[in-house]
Amino acid sequence: MLFALTALTLTACTPTGPGAIAVAPSAARDGTNGGDGPFGAARTTLATQARVNERVSFDVTFPCDATGALRRDRGPFATVVFVSGGLVAPERYRWIAEHIATRGFVVVSSAYVLNLALFQADNAHAALRAVRDAATVPGHTLEGAVSPTGRVIAVGHSLGGIVATYQWLDHRYNGVALIASYPADTSRLLGDDTTRTLFISGAEDGLVTRADLDRGFGAFRGRKLLALVDGMNHFDWTDQAQPSELARDGTPTRPQAASRRDALRVIDAFTDAVLNQDPAAVTQLDTGTFSGVTVQR
Repeated sequence: MLFALTALTLTACTPTGPGAIAVAPSAARDGTNGGDGPFGAARTTLATQARVNERVSFDVTFPCDATGALRRDRGPFATVVFVSGGLVAPERYRWIAEHIATRGFVVVSSAYVLNLALFQADNAHAALRAVRDAATVPGHTLEGAVSPTGRVIAVGHSLGGIVATYQWLDHRYNGVALIASYPADTSRLLGDDTTRTLFISGAEDGLVTRADLDRGFGAFRGRKLLALVDGMNHFDWTDQAQPSELARDGTPTRPQAASRRDALRVIDAFTDAVLNQDPAAVTQLDTGTFSGVTVQR
């Protein structure tokens, strides 16, 4: 109870107007083929408390109208909890959050001390709880954005995939997607066969080997998909890749825009299947193929 009251107090003090527009809405976009959806994507930054007395800041990217206001007429929306990779600022993944928001989901992305989510794993869920609290506050920017019991998936890149797996297990989210990642402790996975899992990585990733992916993928039970995106490397998933990062990565063999588009087709099918429970997306994950992607089930 104390945690909930604290989170509510902190989020209620944040802006009550529209968010900052990152992508303008457009009725001409239909969200298919890896493209953005018709909603705009706006962002607001909030803060809450995690553990005993630690302040946690986090971004919330949400479907918006042309003014940056939440599309309350279409909510509440399902939620994606995104965990950034080790030593990589969450802002470098905003392109993913913005894309997902245009397709009708709320994306929550927490900050971490030194950009190391592994040592503050619960920041992700603390941010989710704070968003759920904020959604109940009249006049809040996020009023009506999500439901207290709405569907949730955890998504994480690299080291963030390990943390995303912990959050999925600990808090019983509806699914988990590991981007260029694999679980650190597979023993905890043996008892869960009730949710859907996505592994997705670039075929030219220089930090995560196919053996790593196969070992992690084999430990998951239930309905799962391993997707390798042609020509994509580890840091193609991030904006503003640094020379020191690229020096230890594989060499991409396709333009980043093309490989990202192919990757988003898979991620979109996963979010639609798990969060919207869309039958067509379920069928595509279970039986279909994706352009530019090699899949294993």
